[in-house]
Amino acid sequence: MKVFDDPIEFRDHNLKVRESGRQIGLFATLGAVHRGHLSLVDRARAENDYVVSSVFVNPLMFNGGTEEADAYPYDPAGDLEKLEGKGVDAVVVPSREAVYPPGYVTRVTVPELEGRYEAARMPNMLSGISTICTKLFQLCVPHRWYFGEKDAQQLALVKQVCKDLNWPTEIVPCPSIREEDGLPFSSRNKLMSPEERALAGCVVDAIRAAKALYDTGERGADALAAAAAQAVEVTAAKLDYAALVDRNSFQDLTQATDDALLVVAADLGRLRVLDNHRLSRPLPPEVAARAN
Repeated sequence: MKVFDDPIEFRDHNLKVRESGRQIGLFATLGAVHRGHLSLVDRARAENDYVVSSVFVNPLMFNGGTEEADAYPYDPAGDLEKLEGKGVDAVVVPSREAVYPPGYVTRVTVPELEGRYEAARMPNMLSGISTICTKLFQLCVPHRWYFGEKDAQQLALVKQVCKDLNWPTEIVPCPSIREEDGLPFSSRNKLMSPEERALAGCVVDAIRAAKALYDTGERGADALAAAAAQAVEVTAAKLDYAALVDRNSFQDLTQATDDALLVVAADLGRLRVLDNHRLSRPLPPEVAARAN
């Protein structure tokens, strides 16, 4: 695996790969690589000739900027070992100064998605993501870019930016990989105490409750969201939101459609946890098993 710290050298390398006629697949991460991330690498490896990655804790997306980014739990050496073990061909691990040199001022924004759901809690998140993704597109020139469906608002954002800016790449959504208790793999999971981990399952129960109501024929967004909210509110967790949105636009729905996505988030006190599910689809086995 080739490892780069210079983004421009990485870009020039990838341009040569693309010019050779090989198909490039991209997986980008903040770090703290886990099984969910590696499933994206597996998909990229299966569908492309060449797989590239980036490991970069993006300070633009955090409310606290570089200080909060410094606290992000990741292991660069361990992350590289995992990526190499999965067959990644090239990865860039740039410094912040290399990505955002002195005098850097440009931001990419999608106003229609700002201020709602995750972006309400992290006002810098969406512009930070759209900005770094625009830069990564230029550096990686991928034919396909792989994203987990767990971060649904991020996925909707990137799809919109790709469409609006005419990127010649395919955004490939990949299903959430879940742990045995139904919770999606996340870097924050390993930060939880046993008590927090048990409490975190409330968002999985929220998905299950909304799906059960949907399967009776209910299509009203308020009723479905209320069923999800109740599953959280009967626990010690604090409900942040439960809502029904279009999975592509992330706009609120009044009635469930085939593309209706139930999104839910809860505050555990020290940590937050979130989940989502497209209600027209069967429950993941780990979520369905939790009901038994």
